[in-house]
Amino acid sequence: MANRYYNNQAFTLEPAIVKLFAKVTFGAAGAPTLSATDSKGVVSVTRNSQGLFTFVFGTQAGMLDVYYKFKGAYVIFNTVGTGAVPAAPLYYISADATATPASCSLQLTFTDKAQAGVTDPGNGEVGFFEFTFKNSSAP
Repeated sequence: MANRYYNNQAFTLEPAIVKLFAKVTFGAAGAPTLSATDSKGVVSVTRNSQGLFTFVFGTQAGMLDVYYKFKGAYVIFNTVGTGAVPAAPLYYISADATATPASCSLQLTFTDKAQAGVTDPGNGEVGFFEFTFKNSSAP
């Protein structure tokens, strides 16, 4: 179970739902920069290789959060500063270690249907991420 208190009003049919948020700016060669002020519950984002990114969940103080069940992920890209469509608008889960105390992470792979391959988000694109988890093992 995550290591801090959450707002209890989620208005969902599933109990103990937690939503975490991240604002990530992508630079040259896909280098991600996590906004500490606009992100909640995400410790870091790392580019592992082209199109493959690892998100680690917890507090900025370094305490990792374990979540019992991954419920979903959503991202929308802001490309106003680039003047183009998103370079990698499609994504999928590559690895899920959110219930593993040592890592508390999720890997997402980004792709572009037109290129038919794994690719990084474009330079200057900003991704607004929302992750949904179940915070308890209770049914």
